Amino acid sequence: KREAQVCSSINHTNIVKIYDVGSVETVHFMSMEYLEGMTLREFIKARGPLVANDIVKYLSPIAYVLGIMHSRGIVHRDVKSSNIFITNNGRAVLMDFGVVFTEGREPLSIKGSILGTPEYMSPEQAEGKVKVDGRSDIYSLGVVIFESLTGKLPFQSDNYITTLYNIINEQPPAITSINPRVPKWLSTIVVSCLQKDRRYRIQDGFILANALREKEKFK
Repeated sequence: KREAQVCSSINHTNIVKIYDVGSVETVHFMSMEYLEGMTLREFIKARGPLVANDIVKYLSPIAYVLGIMHSRGIVHRDVKSSNIFITNNGRAVLMDFGVVFTEGREPLSIKGSILGTPEYMSPEQAEGKVKVDGRSDIYSLGVVIFESLTGKLPFQSDNYITTLYNIINEQPPAITSINPRVPKWLSTIVVSCLQKDRRYRIQDGFILANALREKEKFK
């Protein structure tokens, strides 16, 4: 119900459309648009690391729609490559708003736990000590860009506790050390997205979308 309410509040081509939500006896259902294609994660595995123009084409619209969400007090909290769908006609769609946080509503949380996917979490989300805001989604999208360009994640291990520790305490590898073909302007954008202190990240989805489209360097 929460997911349906959030998605229906933002009618945008880059957000999955929800048509109906309800229940029949004890079965709850949600009806959404049918998408043909594959998730970004599958797309990367099928094609290998993406090039800069792919990032602009597929992920600048996602950054922009995150900007819309954040301007309305909505934080996705689980931005990752498997929650971004690439349709057969090249449309990027943000999906899965199941753990979304919305200002003014009771937050979805479980005492003593953190919500989201460890490898894509921002440091503040991993620590669970402060209320996350849109800058946490910016970090997660930075991880997605890193993954798209290298086929790897900045922090990953067999133990999720180790992953969270590294996100909080360690610096991610330089993206060009894995893929030297990544242009400087894009490398600096990724670095800015992955700043551990959210005050020093790109602050807004609109700014990130524009930076990707304009191939702007961030220092």
